[in-house]
Amino acid sequence: MMVSDGVNPTNEGRGYVLRRLLRRAARHGKLLGINKQFLYEVADTVIDCSKGAYPELEEKRDYIRNVIKIEEERFDATIDNGLNVLNGYIEAAQKRAEKSLQAKKHLNFTTHMVSLLTLH
Repeated sequence: MMVSDGVNPTNEGRGYVLRRLLRRAARHGKLLGINKQFLYEVADTVIDCSKGAYPELEEKRDYIRNVIKIEEERFDATIDNGLNVLNGYIEAAQKRAEKSLQAKKHLNFTTHMVSLLTLH
């Protein structure tokens, strides 16, 4: 309904509220095992149930679906990029941990010395 009123997902004001609602719903879908974009399809059910009281929903159905689908695509891209960055951090931390263990085990470094060396 917000989209039919002219609100688009943005980073401020009502647009931010819309973005958060859509992304939270998408996230919960993922938690339920829905691994594809689905909200724009759910919008059809909402429109069908509400078009009697809000006929403009039917008139703007394609626009509403498109706005929701684009936001789902952006959210998926954000999650994918974030996971790639996070995985890079995890790999780097694992490599530092392996090097620390090697230094401690093979070079007889103390735990304190290893912790000082791994800060850099």
